[in-house]
Amino acid sequence: MLNHLLVVFETDKEDNDALAHAVRIARASGARITLLRLLDLSSYKSSFVDPLDWHIRNLEIKLSLEKLRQKLRKAGVAVHTEALDSSEAGNLLHYAQAQAVDLIILVKRTERISDLVHNCIKSTSIPVLVLQAAGSPPNLTRSYRKLLVPLDSSQRAEYALPFAAQFAQIFNTEIIVAHVLHKPDTSRSRPPYVADRALINQFVENNRSEIIPYLKQIAARLPGKVETRLLTSDNVAVTLANLAEQEEIDLIVLCAHGHSGIPQQPYGNTTNSLITYGQKPMLVVQDLPVAQAAQTQSVRPSMKARSSA
Repeated sequence: MLNHLLVVFETDKEDNDALAHAVRIARASGARITLLRLLDLSSYKSSFVDPLDWHIRNLEIKLSLEKLRQKLRKAGVAVHTEALDSSEAGNLLHYAQAQAVDLIILVKRTERISDLVHNCIKSTSIPVLVLQAAGSPPNLTRSYRKLLVPLDSSQRAEYALPFAAQFAQIFNTEIIVAHVLHKPDTSRSRPPYVADRALINQFVENNRSEIIPYLKQIAARLPGKVETRLLTSDNVAVTLANLAEQEEIDLIVLCAHGHSGIPQQPYGNTTNSLITYGQKPMLVVQDLPVAQAAQTQSVRPSMKARSSA
């Protein structure tokens, strides 16, 4: 169940889209929201932090958070605010675990995946909702009408299914389960021979005959209206991104790794490409065991959280 949502702010800028998503989910699920502002001490040019300057800075942050809290409370949701004297992902995740957070909401402000987004996905089993910076006024009435769940026939990819089912039940959302068949590569030094094309086509058709019943079985396990898509492409990530645009998908729900994902890497190539270049909100679920995820954050700097509401 979604009981506690954590919206993370790295700067003083109001993340309208993050607030809209948080309110949307909280209204539907009854969850409470915590607005967490990360304070980056490294922004000071010297190791000395002027106490007066720091006090004034804290007051400004508290006032900013209080304005957001009042704004969201008018939307009918329970809101709490915190300021964390750190910008490290390890401290953020330690706080999230201690507070029994069920969903972390982050905004990716640039095309590059920030260290915070990267480390959050890598180091916790808590689902992470990654949003693109929008800058537009929040739309608190829009709901999740369509979810896209990419699968590759692996059990690892299916790890995202319970989270998609939960969203579908909360929002009465349609789910599209998609599988993209990747065409085998041929020599790029010459055009493929007729025999090569025949082998590739045969390979694709053999896979299609196996995947069609697999997708039907998956669809039968999910609640509500579920449709399936089986596509063939040379680029899985681009095809999924195009499908999300064509179907007007509101949220992509996927596992960090598929069948070819390397456990030593925080997420696979498809997930990386969709986070980096995609335009849709993404709910990323880490499939690594909790013990293995904990090993990636064995060193946790000291942390101090301050409540402002």
